[in-house]
Amino acid sequence: DGTVLMHVSMTGTIHRWDITYEITDGVEALGLYRYDAPPIPGTFNSSDPLMLFKVNGIPGRLSLDWTQSGADIIWTLSYTPATSTGANTATFIRKTLPGRTAGIVSHFEINPHNADIGATIGHITVENAITSFFTDNDVLIAYAGETNTDAGGRLVRLCRENRVPLQRYTGPPADVVALDQMGPQLVAPLLDLLHECEVSGQGQLWDGRNAGLSYTTRLRRELGTVKLTVDAAAGQLAGDFDAVDDDQRNRNKVTVTRLHGATYTYEDVTGPLGTAAIGTYDDAVTVNCMADDSTVDFARWFVALGTVPGYRYPSVTVDLAASPTLAAAVLDVIPGERILVTNLSTVLAGFPNATVSLIVEGIAHEITTRSWRVTFQCSPYAPWAAGIQGKIVASSTALIDSGLIDSSTIG
Repeated sequence: DGTVLMHVSMTGTIHRWDITYEITDGVEALGLYRYDAPPIPGTFNSSDPLMLFKVNGIPGRLSLDWTQSGADIIWTLSYTPATSTGANTATFIRKTLPGRTAGIVSHFEINPHNADIGATIGHITVENAITSFFTDNDVLIAYAGETNTDAGGRLVRLCRENRVPLQRYTGPPADVVALDQMGPQLVAPLLDLLHECEVSGQGQLWDGRNAGLSYTTRLRRELGTVKLTVDAAAGQLAGDFDAVDDDQRNRNKVTVTRLHGATYTYEDVTGPLGTAAIGTYDDAVTVNCMADDSTVDFARWFVALGTVPGYRYPSVTVDLAASPTLAAAVLDVIPGERILVTNLSTVLAGFPNATVSLIVEGIAHEITTRSWRVTFQCSPYAPWAAGIQGKIVASSTALIDSGLIDSSTIG
């Protein structure tokens, strides 16, 4: 009680302002004491000892500002809690001190009497303009609750703040849901922060076609518009295309930890690639999501990605010197989009005459004076097709025409 938290010295006729911590009969408060300038330095002028600010154990932003109004000073002391809800509610007291001038801040001292207190003070700013209590709310709460990769989200803001050009490739508009909200932005290298956005948003971040970075959103992946069809019967496949039966991407038990938060483990036991059928293939992922409950959804989703039945097709190679008609479509494909390989029975003996639907994860061009080969690194599109479930369609023909499915998948 009565501990001086800070001296603020000024050049006006009020020489010093002391911010104190007060507690009377269990009531927590802040005090503001004022002292006149020379020729009688340190002479007590006036005080407001019991302003009801609850700051003990509640991190936040404390602000003291002054406005000269004629011969008087209008001062304001405010406190904004650093929580997702409290940051929108500031407590403040504003009063007038007659017949005095404020001047400018000359210096300040933290805990000037070396009191044994457990208070922590972080950043301090001295500003030449008075702003709203809520101007720096997002920074105050470390952007907690910010969305991940939409036009107003963290990925866009980080790139803008660091002058990194960013091109977003989006799907249809969608409502922002709880899973799109991120936790606080902590201190970390830029690439780590960008990767947090990618994991949280479940899109794909890649080296841009132009300067900077590009990002394919989750919604564009789920939309699944077919950008390239490679017809094996027409000889459009090149290189060693084959179905791979391995366990490289199997994940049937995944533990997801919210950054500095809760942990949840989901296990597929009974599915075709569940732990009872093929043993345990586990993984651990950290996601900077806003809510602990979101770890459940992320864990289930990562298991869904890791338990896709069927063969794996790690790469698709096209020889554009041999199939020049595909050049425009090939150049239009970006990571995160969908390609089809049709008529597989013509190149894989004994294989059903089916179509394979794949998501592109990476693209490599090999160009010489006589050749141009393009290789797409791929993963199954099947789990991403969940994005269209629950939508009413007029007929299977509409889905075929849109490229979302092919006729061979209809029984």
